[in-house]
Amino acid sequence: MPGLWGRLLWPPIAAALVALVMWPLFGPVSALLFFGGFLSLLWLRNALRLNALILWLRSPPGTEVPEASGVWDEVFSVLYQSGRLRSTRQHELSAALERFQRAAEAMPDGIIMINEAGQIDWCNPAAENQFDISNQRDQGQRLSYLVRQEQFTEYLVANHYGEPLVMKSARNADLTLSIQLIPFGDRQKLLLSRDVTQLERVETMRRDFIANVSHELRTPLTVVGGFLEGFADAGQINMEQSRRHFQLMLDQT
Repeated sequence: MPGLWGRLLWPPIAAALVALVMWPLFGPVSALLFFGGFLSLLWLRNALRLNALILWLRSPPGTEVPEASGVWDEVFSVLYQSGRLRSTRQHELSAALERFQRAAEAMPDGIIMINEAGQIDWCNPAAENQFDISNQRDQGQRLSYLVRQEQFTEYLVANHYGEPLVMKSARNADLTLSIQLIPFGDRQKLLLSRDVTQLERVETMRRDFIANVSHELRTPLTVVGGFLEGFADAGQINMEQSRRHFQLMLDQT
């Protein structure tokens, strides 16, 4: 900065020194005319450079940097390097975003990015199929308007996302979804949805199996228990009757 300020201030200071020398030699009028003319030329030169800078900044990317000298050459050089760095970073961010979208599109689970207003910013194909929405058509639409299920709407506004919501799909009653909302950023949310239909069927089969086994065991155990109580209460056991009772117990088990 000291070097820059020195180069900015040196021309008018030099002109002022020349005008002071001219003052006693050629009179004050000539000295002031020289100093004023020098400042006017300096202002005109800077105005032209500033206009060239504005036109260059408004031009399409890749436009050649205008030729300049002195301080303006450094200004153009710094802006050019800053623009190249910004363009490189923007390209890297765009490439990273594209890789993320390709990876998210390949996932079997649904992904929906929701902004602070509850509107869809982006979704992958799995979410499109599960919720019957379109990434292109429904961007900017409120998700609660598109998925009109009371339990889903309540889950969105509850702000308690510790446990996932398990619900039937409005598009397909045979499809069961496990939905998890993850807050991030400035009141944004990431919705993850997974098809748990098969898991639900397995769990239903497990419950039915346990219920059936319990029922099948309960009847023979009741019979055996009744016979044992009868034996305990009987004063004298008849061998023929005992054999019939044991045969019934064997039949039940």
